[in-house]
Amino acid sequence: MLFSLTQEQLAHVLLPLAEVSKDEIRQTAEAAGLVTAQKPDSQDICFVPDGDYAGLIERVEKTQLAAGNFVHLNGQVLGRHKGMINYTIGQRKGLGIAYEYPLYVIDKDMANGNVIVGPQEALFSKALLAEKCNFIMIDKLDAPLRVTAKTRYRQEDVPATSRCAP
Repeated sequence: MLFSLTQEQLAHVLLPLAEVSKDEIRQTAEAAGLVTAQKPDSQDICFVPDGDYAGLIERVEKTQLAAGNFVHLNGQVLGRHKGMINYTIGQRKGLGIAYEYPLYVIDKDMANGNVIVGPQEALFSKALLAEKCNFIMIDKLDAPLRVTAKTRYRQEDVPATSRCAP
């Protein structure tokens, strides 16, 4: 969540908390009446108390998430899925469809409600289009900037160039 903070907001953040134990943080949160004070640690969306983010979206949007088709890159319909929100690009587990080789979510066709699946090698790309980037120390990116980047938190940083779209 730190990526979205401005310099002004960061000026009020107290980091690092290395000298403060997790138990002390939880005690402080408990004293402040925060509902997450005793919530188990999570690698998922921390503000969803029961971990059911799809259910949260259904409750907030007051709508049932529509099912659709799993479609192979070759156009073959392989089965039905239980709603686009339940799948992420790169996901392999939990698809509930069998094929001659492991399938991964390659794309989501929002217009037609299809989850596109295919082999692992179809996931690889040499470019990434990202919006709402926050370089924190730079107000405006006027020229290409050499950076390191990663798309998943456990991935090794790789050299990259960031550019503003025309």
